[in-house]
Amino acid sequence: MSKFIPVSSCAYVHPDDVDTEKHVNAGPINDAMDLAVARAVTALEKPTGAYTDFQRANIAAVLKSMQSSHGSIRKILSWGEDDPRSVDALAVARVPLEGLYTICLFTEGPEWVDIYLQDGWRKKYEQFLLQQEETKKLPRFDDFSKNAGPQNLNALRKVLGITDAQVLTVEHEDLGTPMPAGVAKQGIPKFPTPGGVITTIPSGTDKRHMLERLYFEYGFLCSFAHGLPDATLFKAMFDKNSKFRKFWDEQELKNTFQRQVAERAYTTSLISMIQSVAELAALYAAEVDLVAAVGKAWQEISEGSLLGRAIWNTRTKTLLGVVG
Repeated sequence: MSKFIPVSSCAYVHPDDVDTEKHVNAGPINDAMDLAVARAVTALEKPTGAYTDFQRANIAAVLKSMQSSHGSIRKILSWGEDDPRSVDALAVARVPLEGLYTICLFTEGPEWVDIYLQDGWRKKYEQFLLQQEETKKLPRFDDFSKNAGPQNLNALRKVLGITDAQVLTVEHEDLGTPMPAGVAKQGIPKFPTPGGVITTIPSGTDKRHMLERLYFEYGFLCSFAHGLPDATLFKAMFDKNSKFRKFWDEQELKNTFQRQVAERAYTTSLISMIQSVAELAALYAAEVDLVAAVGKAWQEISEGSLLGRAIWNTRTKTLLGVVG
């Protein structure tokens, strides 16, 4: 997390609290999310605006991928507070949150789907060039380096609309290969990470405000993906064989695991999923069932989560009011 966002610019001051005595059952919330995702995927099969069939299919693929990561979080959390592996749920929770940033940029215009896919191809090609360079003296790699690899990458790049000049530019930048005479360099744009997504969204909009608030959650989750002190501390706390565990009593360990690991990973992932569907629902205002499913899912999550309530009041309430 490198982008500086002052707390004062994005904090949502809650006028009232959630009902802390109310038991929130994760099952109905998860079911509501699954239904909303399923209806969004179905809606994306239909034309909307300037998005092509191929672009919409890839948007749906991103959404389904996020849903898979959410399932992984549930599985990891099942290991509980006596297994340090459960802390990795926080690292995985970053995946659906980053997916929300991606979906938010997709809904700014179909060209962002193309940039996302072309940037992915560039990374794949650079990996191929690296392997090709490192194994050029190893005969067993010759067939892949000279035939299978280039053929597969070439077929994909034609589908994605990547030009010969763009391929030559990658080779020039990564290998130092001279550009052919008469061919100008043409780079492949990079798809931004969450900090870059924020600066791409127009300032003063509720979408940008929402993403700025969630960037603090992103920074927290990055600590666990990068192995920073919080990750080390939590894994020591929740390792029943750790000599450091004695510094906390069992109830404190259970409470900390529930609040800072289970609830935070699960809720952040759910919010990312449900809000992604809400962003897509704006493209399908006439899909009443989709909008209703999003509203139901948000009702479930905003009643028991302060973060959910903040996002609901910052962005989603207005967004659904427009599409509904």
